[in-house]
Amino acid sequence: MTYATRQRSTQRAGLLAVALIVAPTSASTALGGEILYAPFSQTGGVATAGVYSGDVWVTVSGAGQALGSDYSDAFYVLPGPGTGYSSPTRIGYWDLAVGASPINGSGSQEASNSIVGPVPAYNSSGVYSFQMDIGSAPTHLYFGVDDNILSDNAGAYTIAITELSTTVPEPATWVMLLAGFAGLGLLTRRRRRELVG
Repeated sequence: MTYATRQRSTQRAGLLAVALIVAPTSASTALGGEILYAPFSQTGGVATAGVYSGDVWVTVSGAGQALGSDYSDAFYVLPGPGTGYSSPTRIGYWDLAVGASPINGSGSQEASNSIVGPVPAYNSSGVYSFQMDIGSAPTHLYFGVDDNILSDNAGAYTIAITELSTTVPEPATWVMLLAGFAGLGLLTRRRRRELVG
């Protein structure tokens, strides 16, 4: 399989996964989100239309060239002839970047810095889903490739982002829940009296 074929099939698989919007596996509830297309050659990355805070669920797909002639996906440089890599390799640069300001290619905005837990293991489909903690201040997010020389880049990421809520229910919700349990208790007691009497 050539690199171009691998890139097209990876992007198709990623678009399918993003179209299905992989559901968060967290106990949190999803609030809303959006889908972004972030070309590797886009200066500053691509900004979200909405503002986000706290934890977000991200599904990213796509591959391209940001490291010379080598191909990479969101987290790994891909192996291939003439690349010097015999297996998918995590080098921590020329990969997915996210920030509250435009992507600057310095390495400080690498997505792995905000991931809750470890970087996802290599996935040959090039589709990765993970939770990120992006801070408490509501802000637009920028997504792109972590590179400061964009003129020789090709490829793009497709990113689905969903804000997660970990809020505690309001007091009125607790009151309704307790009232429901009390009502069930009274019904059970009444039925017992009818059966005995």
